[in-house]
Amino acid sequence: MQEPEQKIDSPAGHAASVDPHEKTLRPAFGNLPTHCGESAETNRDNDVEFPEIDGLVVQKVLGVGGMGIVYRAINAKLDRVVALKMMHAAAESSADIAQRFLNEVQSISALQHSNIVQVLSAGEHLGHPYYVMEFIEGQSLEELCKAQPQDPLFAAGIVKALAVTMQYCHERNILHRDLKPSNVMMVDGQHPKITDFGLAKLLGGDQQSTRTGEIVGTPGYMAPEQAGGVTKSMGAECDVYGLGAILYKLLTGRPPFEGPEPVQVVMMLLTDDPVPPSRLQSRVPRDLETICLKCLAKQPSRRYRTASALAEDIDRFLNHRTINARPSGPIEKAAKWISRHPTLAASVVSLILLIAAGVLGLSWHNSRLNKLIKNSEKLIEYSGDLSSWIIFDHLKELQTLSGSTKLQLELITEVEADQPD
Repeated sequence: MQEPEQKIDSPAGHAASVDPHEKTLRPAFGNLPTHCGESAETNRDNDVEFPEIDGLVVQKVLGVGGMGIVYRAINAKLDRVVALKMMHAAAESSADIAQRFLNEVQSISALQHSNIVQVLSAGEHLGHPYYVMEFIEGQSLEELCKAQPQDPLFAAGIVKALAVTMQYCHERNILHRDLKPSNVMMVDGQHPKITDFGLAKLLGGDQQSTRTGEIVGTPGYMAPEQAGGVTKSMGAECDVYGLGAILYKLLTGRPPFEGPEPVQVVMMLLTDDPVPPSRLQSRVPRDLETICLKCLAKQPSRRYRTASALAEDIDRFLNHRTINARPSGPIEKAAKWISRHPTLAASVVSLILLIAAGVLGLSWHNSRLNKLIKNSEKLIEYSGDLSSWIIFDHLKELQTLSGSTKLQLELITEVEADQPD
């Protein structure tokens, strides 16, 4: 039984484009996107030999991806346009890629949802595995948005629909692990459909096709635990991160992290915090930014624990209710930074303590110096009073001293003049 279709109001006037920063770390056999819809710019090699499969009339190549080629075809019996995905001959030599292709077929076949591309049939042709899926008339979310910031309400609605869909997948123990705008097809510019389950993984499953230490996914959209190759710790929060990365792209026009080389993006993903969306686009609402950044937390435990929790918070935002997420305070931000940079943090703390010790030492020195100056001033004052007292109280004796000089007489006269009558 299919879930109700999630409808989104679409923006107007968006031309097709492909994100130049999108680079996938899995093997690539071409430079065309793999999806089940027809690209606005599809090139066909006239020398390509199309597979001859009973009941299908293959018309053209739609895309070449990491595991297979996607063709546009006609189901002759139903007179219906479909998409045919067949594994590369080169990919079949890799046991890992062959297993992923099988995982993709099994994953999509088990999912019957209006926001997921549907598998119609599967089989083999001359020893090459293939499956037939519905053909989607439309553009990918990547092409629709053309790397431009979108209206925040449109972005929120899209990601809410995707979150509801991913909750459906997670309840059936399937992780997508490659959520990104190019893997979301937009039907009539309104209805998102998730495609490409080639990196799908069973929650809690022991799939040998993904080994610990192996990095799979797209650097700009993968979760930190994917970039670290820690497969055992991947849960629903992994796809929650991908949904947050899509939301970030829709709000700002760029992924959370981007760079000229995938390895640079991975390093930023592991060590840096994403720039808050509102710094790139001032019109981004604070609550929506808070939701987005919660999805992109480095630690899975700090993200939404389920896709449904994310969908619920976006629904709260759209209905002007208080969201459950809260922005990180300065203490929390500092704690997260220290946890990611322990060595640098220790150096900074040592430097701060050294500076503090220097400031305290200088303060003590200044205090000591001021005290000595005050004592000196008092001594000078006391010495003046003492000399006057000696001269005044012993004035007569001084006058009678034998051998008094002119200077002594002048001193006595001066002291007498200073004394009160």
